[in-house]
Amino acid sequence: MMKESMHIQVDNNHFYGTAVEILGQMRGLQFDPTEYPDDETYLWQLQANYIRFVGKECPIPKGDLETQAVAMFRRLEGIGALRFLEDADEIQ
Repeated sequence: MMKESMHIQVDNNHFYGTAVEILGQMRGLQFDPTEYPDDETYLWQLQANYIRFVGKECPIPKGDLETQAVAMFRRLEGIGALRFLEDADEIQ
C-alpha cells in the first residue's frame, strides 16, 4: 500500500502525515502516553472507544498498521469525531 500524506482535524488540533504518523502524534497527546506503549495499542484503544461510544462493532481490516489506521480514521470521520481536510481553505 502506498502511504499517502493526509491532514486530519480533531477539534482544534491539526495532524499531518501518513496515517501511522498521525496515529503516533495523537498518541503523544494523551495524558499518559506510556499507557499505550506503541501505536498498535493506541489503535486498539481507539477501536474500543468507538465500540463503547457508538454501540456497534468496529471491524478493522487485516493488513499493515497504515491500512488499519486509515480505516479507523474513516470510521471516526463517519461519526463526526474528526475531519479529513484537503487544503488550507478548509482550516477553521
